[in-house]
Amino acid sequence: MMTLAEFKEQLQISLKEELDLGKSMVENEIIAGFDFGVFPWSGYFELSFLTKKEVEEYGDEFKYDIAAWKFYNFNGFQENTEKTIYNLGLWMLNYYKETNDGQLFFNLCAEILKDPEVVGSLNQYNLSDDFEVSVYDPDDADFSNYAVESR
Repeated sequence: MMTLAEFKEQLQISLKEELDLGKSMVENEIIAGFDFGVFPWSGYFELSFLTKKEVEEYGDEFKYDIAAWKFYNFNGFQENTEKTIYNLGLWMLNYYKETNDGQLFFNLCAEILKDPEVVGSLNQYNLSDDFEVSVYDPDDADFSNYAVESR
């Protein structure tokens, strides 16, 4: 059985890999935001990019309507069982079922966004001056950002 520390390490590696793979998808875009969607009770992650064009067109509040972003869940992890991050999501679900502690995973994913290699992968993108990362509790109507201090 994988430990929480091993899970974090594997998720960090997987996130970096996914970010490196996703770069070509948005190479002609200025990126205003990256959301690391965490769903412990469902056992999956959603990686999403918000473009500067979307913010200009729809306003600052659009950053909270993640499912409407052009590059929402850009790798579709729920459908791709071959990806490591898919299996990490299943591990997270089982851990969550035992502990009922979603906050643990929101905080852990916010910490992963601070990793120098993950930051390096994000910095390879064409980022806007006001670029921000986010990790939200999907059940929090106030949209408290666990990653607010990640950059």
